[in-house]
Amino acid sequence: MSEAADPSASRVRPGDELRHRILVALADGEFHSGEALAGALGVSRAAVWKHLEALAEAGLGLDRQRGRGYRLTHPVELFDADAIRAAMGSPWNRQLQLHLPAAVASTNQFLADLPADARPQACLAEGQAAGRGRRGRQWLSAYGAGIPLSLAWHFHVLSAGVSALAPAIAVSLAGALEALGARGLRLKWPNDLLCEQGKLAGILIELRGAPEGPCDVIIGVGINWALPNEPVDQAAADLSAVMARPSRNHLAGMVLGRLCDDLGRYAEQGFAPFADAWAERDALAGRSVTLDLGTRQVAGCAQGLDEAAALCLREADGSLSRWQVGEVSLRPARSN
Repeated sequence: MSEAADPSASRVRPGDELRHRILVALADGEFHSGEALAGALGVSRAAVWKHLEALAEAGLGLDRQRGRGYRLTHPVELFDADAIRAAMGSPWNRQLQLHLPAAVASTNQFLADLPADARPQACLAEGQAAGRGRRGRQWLSAYGAGIPLSLAWHFHVLSAGVSALAPAIAVSLAGALEALGARGLRLKWPNDLLCEQGKLAGILIELRGAPEGPCDVIIGVGINWALPNEPVDQAAADLSAVMARPSRNHLAGMVLGRLCDDLGRYAEQGFAPFADAWAERDALAGRSVTLDLGTRQVAGCAQGLDEAAALCLREADGSLSRWQVGEVSLRPARSN
């Protein structure tokens, strides 16, 4: 489950451990009878059925056939610590503490509940039930379908502050995916990764301490590895839209290794090393947008980011304004 601290009952809900064991048994994609599953797991057939129903409700594709039993509609690659570390590369594969709970409410919260530690720690879960996006939006991850990961990082000094960290992390994530063959990636300020078909990934950063350091940040990343067939609330896409879908473990390791490298660069140089890469993938530059500040809205034409990764808007009166916070959306084109 975890290479370091065991997850407590407050982090893993009752039943999640058994559901994970069922998922492990079904991961080969072959049929398994309810009787065989019950015998292997030491529980009743009714318990197996109950947890299979819960897995199906969580978005797991199940094929059920009388006389044959249950199988996954698509085999699932479960997270594996050795495979993830192999993809990370040194030195992080030795320094990073890796936690792999079966399921959690939130990978960010899992790390927040651990004792403080100056060493980097990461959490990846097969599924999460109460992940959060920006502005408190819920972000769910079906078992084995996404890559919900969080990375806890300690900054001794952070002269650039944290305001540009989310865009820098978005550039880092795009770089990891492109190294594996992804094409057509776009970045939407401040922290979304897009493609033509929709949103591929999002980022949520939580801070404890002084913005200039010393401080601890928890970086939550949600990647749509393979979306379930059911419709989702927002326009979304998975990795098959931009690349041949890679191994979950290899991708997770590549992302973690890249993030660790780039967090060190950010601590020393701020947003500067990431600015050009953002500009090349900017989904908003030159487009009419509306910035929602909660209490009011600002309309303008996006002019890219400044050196502190603030969004620059050319407003209707010709003035150029800069914004560090807000929710931005494209404005509909006017009809003639």
